[in-house]
Amino acid sequence: TDSEQLRQHQEQRYQLAAEGANYGTWDLDVNAGLLWLGPGVQRMIGLPKGAAVVSRESWTQRIHPDDRERALGAIQRHLDGHAADYDAEYRVRHGDGTYVWVESRGKLVGEGLPRIVGSLQDVSERKAAEREMEHRAFHDPLTGLPNRELFLDRLGRALVEGQRKGTAEFAVVFVDLDRFKVVNDSLGHAAGDRLLGVLADRLNGAVRA
Repeated sequence: TDSEQLRQHQEQRYQLAAEGANYGTWDLDVNAGLLWLGPGVQRMIGLPKGAAVVSRESWTQRIHPDDRERALGAIQRHLDGHAADYDAEYRVRHGDGTYVWVESRGKLVGEGLPRIVGSLQDVSERKAAEREMEHRAFHDPLTGLPNRELFLDRLGRALVEGQRKGTAEFAVVFVDLDRFKVVNDSLGHAAGDRLLGVLADRLNGAVRA
């Protein structure tokens, strides 16, 4: 019928839009502990075709260990009524063994048996850009060493920790490079940059991360 064809065309358009946005849907039966994964989610994390229903436990094991507590805590707060909806960002293991950053959102639906319907979006590119921006903000672009801002942050933490313990178990070491201006003036800034790179390599080789 015309209405059936219209519905199919609408579903196809939605599916194409979801694929273009690295977006997929999921449906969690809380009591049964079963998670239905839409085609977009399956493709996003490299699951074989046909693997549409997985256990909640198997999905939990796919979440990066460092992110697991945060992701589970967010969904539990929603189930307990402490949050209007579920929203969490975490890394989930891809079929090839790598991890994909995703943003997962969901909400309890219907009456009676608890069920959460939600979406999953690949945000790996955004997270990579955020990490790059953060690195640039706290590291010297030439040598890759921590810059003044990061030094002052770490020093501030050490001072607070020393006050808490009642003893300052750290020291500040100042390293100077004698006659560096002579190198720049006589050999050029390119040579000076190379010298700083050598110094950075030696410092990295002499101290812990």
